Formats: sequence, C-alpha cells, structure tokens
Amino acid sequence: MPPDSCTSHPRSPGASAWPRPALDNGPKPHCMSRPVSEAPTRLESAQAKDCSQQRRLLDLGHRSSEALRQSGLRPLRDQSGRAVYYLRLSITDRCNERCLYCRPEGYHGWAQRPDHLTAAELVRLVRVATELGFRKFRLTGGEPLVRPDLVEIVRRIASLPGVEMLGLSTNGLRLAALARPLRQAGVHTVNVSLDALEPELYRRITGGDLTSVLAGIRAAIEAGFQQVKLNTVLLRGLNENQLWPLVQFAADHNLPLRFIELMPIRHPLGFTETSFLPATEVMERLSQQDRLVPEPDRPLGLGPRSITGWSEPVR
Repeated sequence: MPPDSCTSHPRSPGASAWPRPALDNGPKPHCMSRPVSEAPTRLESAQAKDCSQQRRLLDLGHRSSEALRQSGLRPLRDQSGRAVYYLRLSITDRCNERCLYCRPEGYHGWAQRPDHLTAAELVRLVRVATELGFRKFRLTGGEPLVRPDLVEIVRRIASLPGVEMLGLSTNGLRLAALARPLRQAGVHTVNVSLDALEPELYRRITGGDLTSVLAGIRAAIEAGFQQVKLNTVLLRGLNENQLWPLVQFAADHNLPLRFIELMPIRHPLGFTETSFLPATEVMERLSQQDRLVPEPDRPLGLGPRSITGWSEPVR
C-alpha cells in the first residue's frame, strides 16, 4: 500500500469529531532511468540493510528499561529539535492486490521471507521504540491483513506501556471479517485504500474486488474505530473522473478522504511520468464544484501539508 502523503476529506453535517478536509502536496515524480529488471536486486539489498538495522534494535529489546537508559539512548529528535514520536512498521511485503502504481508486472519478489520479523520480534521492536519516545504506531505492508497472526500482533503491541495510538493501513479486501477483531484487539484508526468507485475501473487499477472493499469500509465504521480514513492515489487518465464521486462518498459516510500524489517508481512503460496528477490541479478541479478555504484551526497531521477544506458541508 502507498504511504500517506496528501489529504482531502470533505465535511458532512455533524462531522465535528474529526479533522475537516484538506489537500496536501507530496513529492513530485522524477524520471526513472534504470530498467525495471534491476528493481529486485536493489530492493533485496535495501531489505537486507533494513533487516540488519531492525535486528540491532531487537538486540536492545532484550535489555531492561534501566539498562536502556544507562546505555545512553535518548528520545529521538529531528534537525529542528522536535520529538519524533510516530513509527510505521511494514509487517509484510505480501499483498493480495497488484496495483498499477505499486507492483510492476513480472516481478514476484514481494513474498513471505524467512527473515521477516516474527510477532515476538515486532512486539520487542515496538517496546524498544517506546523507550526512544515513540508513542504512535501504524502497521502497514504490503497488505498487513494477509498475515494470519495479525490480531495477535495487534493485541500484544496495544498492551505495551507507552503505546498511545495504534493505526492500520489496508486495501480493505479482508477487512469485513477482521474489522471487529482488530478493534477489540486494540487498533484505534484504520486507513483504507479506495482508488475508484466503479467496479471495473477499480479492478483495472488494483486487480481487486470493489464489493469486498466497500463491505470492509462498512464493517470498519460499524466496529467503532476512532477514525476510518480513505486514501486515494491520483492517477491521470485513470481515476480523474472519480474525484468528485469519491468526495461525495466520503461526505455521505462522514469519512476523511486523503488524496495521494503518485510516487516515483520504476515502470517499464513510464507509468509514473504519464500518470502523475498533481494535488494543485485536483484542488482546482474540486474548487469548481464547491468553495475550498484554508482551515487554520485544523489539527496538524503528519503529512507535508494540510491546508484546504470545505467552507460548508458538501451537498
């Protein structure tokens, strides 16, 4: 699943409990000159490096809290001195969809690997992270719901001291059956990918079944999560005609909607360069349907920008 970067969530009547709509700009794409055939080698190399770093953190996890303090570890801060408190954990590379912007045709390198972190290792990693000042965590993939031990992982992480917020990002295909167990286990918020509301177009973009995803969204709402948010990747020539229907769908269900600009990725047909749709253009299109205004009182998110919302409920 793609990372969260741009936000737009329409306000519907009585929607005061959640932040109102906004649209962010994410990174612009750049030309990818290397062939897609090189991607597996580079990816596996990056995975090996990441795994090595994770293992070093896991070694720290065997120490007591007092030992961690004595080792000189302090809460992490960025270059501006701000505390870093939010950590995303990719718990699997596997996915039950094949989105055009995420998984190139012919590449099957994303599969369960013997060096993937176990449930116990993930829990230990989060415990170490809380010692470093992390308080908010999000489980991602791949598609996290394909892990058979996901509910156990959630239950153990949610029970750790210092974990104040636990989120989950999913494509929603398996969410109908797992929404309630995940909520009961301790997940606070859920982000669901939704790139189109037309079944055939959705299948063309993701390879998945829209009916299952919509059932998952309904189940998530009924399960009582603190927030259910929708993520849409902007794709020129594919889901441009879905922008306003998605806004209306989000408003009808009182859900925040986040528009995500396409991220750079190697693609044999130059998909990234031809399909990039900037958030600024989306703002212009949506403003033709209703008036957009800055919301200075809106709680800040973790994306690069969240500045635009509706001045009144979308009708």
